[in-house]
Amino acid sequence: MGWGDGIGVVILTILMGGVAAFGLSFFLIWFLNITNFEGGSGYFTLFVILTGVVGGFLVGLITVLAMHSSFLEMQLRAAEIVLALTVAAGGIVVLDKVFEDKGPKLEGDSIQLEVELKCPRDWKPDNALKAGHGGCFLQKYPENGPIETNPIVSGSLTWDNTPAPGEPWAISCAVPLEKTTSPRYMLIYTSKSIEVTLQVPLPRHPGPQFKQWSAWSTEGFLPQKERPVPPAGLAFRFRVLKETDYRAAHPSTEEAFKQLREKALAAMPPTPTVADWLPFYENVWEVPTYPKDILGPEVEAVNAHPEELVPLLSSEDMAVERRAVWATTFLKSVPPFLIEPLAHSGLQTIKLIRAARAGALPNDPDELTEEKAWSFFICWTIAMEHAGATAQSRSTLEQIAAELESGPLDEKLERLAGSVKTALDKLNQTK
Repeated sequence: MGWGDGIGVVILTILMGGVAAFGLSFFLIWFLNITNFEGGSGYFTLFVILTGVVGGFLVGLITVLAMHSSFLEMQLRAAEIVLALTVAAGGIVVLDKVFEDKGPKLEGDSIQLEVELKCPRDWKPDNALKAGHGGCFLQKYPENGPIETNPIVSGSLTWDNTPAPGEPWAISCAVPLEKTTSPRYMLIYTSKSIEVTLQVPLPRHPGPQFKQWSAWSTEGFLPQKERPVPPAGLAFRFRVLKETDYRAAHPSTEEAFKQLREKALAAMPPTPTVADWLPFYENVWEVPTYPKDILGPEVEAVNAHPEELVPLLSSEDMAVERRAVWATTFLKSVPPFLIEPLAHSGLQTIKLIRAARAGALPNDPDELTEEKAWSFFICWTIAMEHAGATAQSRSTLEQIAAELESGPLDEKLERLAGSVKTALDKLNQTK
């Protein structure tokens, strides 16, 4: 064997390793259902190919150093090793997937663990929780820590079930059981007011008897370094539900909204007015429905009778006024008689600013209402631009700016003030 044969074997084995890895990557992308979201499948293919190239180099080099045979014999041996390693790698992935812990089953269905936390009697939801600063999850270990060292499975937190008079609030958390591990540790937090870690006494494979609520328990609350003594006045209970049963009882926010729309459409009067169609211009987050979601008749109605928007844009009902603003953005052309009421409707931003300040608590701003104020203002400016009437918005913008300057500004109101300033600056530049 000469050096030329050895180098040739190494080079050919590198190529074989890359080609084999390329084919393996395509199989694994299909088998593991790897999507191309943010280039996921492409990066995966590149990683596998590079691994194959490095592996091919090592196999070729070791084969040349270990064998003192002809070029053909060494190349065949290297090819056998590359093929065997490729098949082994694919087989390991397949076996790992087949025997993967997919969590316990209940009557053949996946399981949701539902935990209800009874809060102290003097507790009630704060503004931060209403704005979404709360959550829950199962974690692998009892000691709280970063997800890199303590993996989690996120759950959905429900807190808005108002209790009967004299009864304490109860917070519900539902988490899918993706593993059969036991015991199970759940962390529930409600912004700044409550954060507890508890141990749920559920076996690895819960049976049908666990579909009933357990008794309320004050045991199982785990002390943490930052909270060595768990909060007093808490209790919890738990149960399991089949995934299909849970989803039927708790449809997603979007799905529930879609069902309400379908019911409203079925209940529409024979000759609906623009006011009847207004709810269809708004999605579940109280912002304009995206054009792809518009059904069609509502757009036809508002374009056929734009004059019906005049009283709606001046309605005392903020929801009606807000939806009327959204509806104007779907007019093919905005008639002149709508410009003044549309410009005036922007003052709803001031109402929302005042409501946010009135609802603020010490160190707990009303972020939800502040977000609504900013969202409405942005959509209103879009409506004014669509109407070609930005110049007519000056008075409203100046009044909003004055309202913002009259009181304290937190982060979200600062953002709104910046948007108002930007809109006024644009007007000043076009004088």
